Amino acid sequence: MFRTGERVLTLSKVGPVPIHGGQGSAFRAQCVTVGKDASGRCFASFVVEVKPTPLAANGQAVGIHLGLASLATTSDGVKVAPPGFLRSALQRLRRLQRNLKHRPRGSNRLSAARPKVAKLHAKAGDRRLGHLHNP
Repeated sequence: MFRTGERVLTLSKVGPVPIHGGQGSAFRAQCVTVGKDASGRCFASFVVEVKPTPLAANGQAVGIHLGLASLATTSDGVKVAPPGFLRSALQRLRRLQRNLKHRPRGSNRLSAARPKVAKLHAKAGDRRLGHLHNP
């Protein structure tokens, strides 16, 4: 059982949980799926019925090539440079994973190092997705 309100999701056996991002006002959800990732963040996915609004056709098409040297190259000749923050995140990730592999199994240091690696993976992934989805 669940109920949605203004910025609040009420789950049975859990209670009210604040909603950040997504729909601003109250909405009618048909189903909700709650999950938790390795870095300890919780997510809720809602099934909501929305009427589609078709876009106006402009008669233009463009091809996009995703690559390593440049993030994206369009058929118009526009090149999008890859973000610079990814390289520094990969360097930190390399160091944390190297420390993680030398920890003995079942130790407290291993259980402390695992969330650090997971949080850095999540942060780098979020920044990469944010860069892709923002103009």
